[in-house]
Parts: sequence; C-alpha cells; structure tokens
Amino acid sequence: MEKLQAAIEHAKNKRATQPTTGSAGVTKEALPQSSEITQNAWAALQPFAPKGKILRKNRILTAENNDDTTYYDMLRTRILQRIRREGWKRIMITSPDSGCGKSTISSNLAMSFARNSEIRTILIDLDLRRPSIGRFFGHQSLESFHDVLRGQETFEDHAVRVGQNLAIATNRTAARHSSELLQSEGAIKMLDDIEQKYQPDIMLFDMPPMLGSDDTHAFMQQVDCAILITAAEDTALENIDSCEKDLAEHLPVLGVVLNKCRYMEQEIGYAY
Repeated sequence: MEKLQAAIEHAKNKRATQPTTGSAGVTKEALPQSSEITQNAWAALQPFAPKGKILRKNRILTAENNDDTTYYDMLRTRILQRIRREGWKRIMITSPDSGCGKSTISSNLAMSFARNSEIRTILIDLDLRRPSIGRFFGHQSLESFHDVLRGQETFEDHAVRVGQNLAIATNRTAARHSSELLQSEGAIKMLDDIEQKYQPDIMLFDMPPMLGSDDTHAFMQQVDCAILITAAEDTALENIDSCEKDLAEHLPVLGVVLNKCRYMEQEIGYAY
C-alpha cells in the first residue's frame, strides 16, 4: 500500500510540473495561458442552452438561485473554500454503488458553480460504462468524450458551453475497455492539454460507482480530491465505510454527501 501511495504522489507531482510537448515533438515550458487566449478558447466552444423543463425533470435545480438550491450552494461554497486553500482543481465525484445520485449532484454542482461569473468550470462525464450527463442536460452529442480521450476528436469540436463559464463534455455511447482508457498515457495527456488550454478553476469528473468496476481506481491519480455520494436508507454502512477508507488511502476526501434524505428536521434550512 505504501508503494502504491508513493506512486500516486509521484504521478501527481509529475502532472503538476511536467513540461508540455508541442505537435512537432518539441518540449516547451508549461506557461500560463494569457487571459485573451483563454477567453478565445472558451468563446470557440459551441454554445448550448439547456431547456428548463428538461433540467427540472432530471432534478437539475441550480440554474437559477432559489430555495431549492440552498444545499447545493452550501456544498459549492465549502468546496470552493477548501480547494482554494489547498490549490486543488480536479474533483472526482463517485459513490459506493449505483443509484446514489452522483451524476445529479455533479450536474447541480456544475450549474451552481457556473452562477459565479468569476469561476470557469468544466464538467466531464467519465462514467464511461453508463454515461448520463448528456441526458440530464438534454444534449445529444454526435460523438463521445471517450473519442476525445482516444485522440479521435478534439475537445473544442465536442464540448459545449453553457453560458460563458461552464463547459460540458458528455458521451453518446458507452466506451469499450474504459478502465484501460482512463489510465492510458494518451488520455492523461489529453486531460492535461484541456486544462492547459482552457485554464478552468474547477474540473468536475463524474465517475462510475467504486464497487461496480475498477474505472474509478484507475483514474484516482489524475485528480486532487474526491467527494463520495451515498443514498440514505439504500447505501450499506459497511460500503460507505470501506469506500471512504479506500479513497482516503489514495487522495483527500472533501466529504461524504448523504443524498435522498426523505425526512429532514424543520430546523434545517433557512427558507420557509
């Protein structure tokens, strides 16, 4: 376990300091993008306006500030405070098993972040076996983000921009050999290139459930921290405990979110 942890830390340090390589194979220093270059990159993304009816149907409630956004906004603010303090950017959102609502929370968090005009957010669907982010937003992409990871499509041609500061990358179909793809050198470099070009403040990765495959474990070394989503009355306590410990052995856990609570105390919340 100590060797695995050391390998993960080495990979993170390498990702943070590794120089980029140009198309001709010439190595160059990884310099911050200028504000104008970054703005042009975001402006080149295809704009997409989700329909409110579809968002509400899929329980995406944070497009506008209202009573339903309170808990998501509280979670958003706590995440911002922590990642700014630690200098983190890449956040993995996962769950012990299916049906916990991780994709719903990922989508709501992305829209909540997007309401802050000073924050650029990229939401990427990396649940490559059962992708759902596109359906939640009512977006039918012609290709899949796993084609971008394989170098068959460009991020600019695939991703869509919601408003001015939220980019969403979805999958039309499931991916074959998803675990191998997520830990491939090509996919890792592609994500680094996307981060370098678009300079997002936050990258949210909607990952598969931890107990369903090894995809999430394969991708752990590419993120800075994780959020574990659980379902009240459904997720077994031993699964919550084992998954949290598993995550904590590899990377910081921002928190465990208890979702699908049917019974809340009246004192919780500000709205009447």
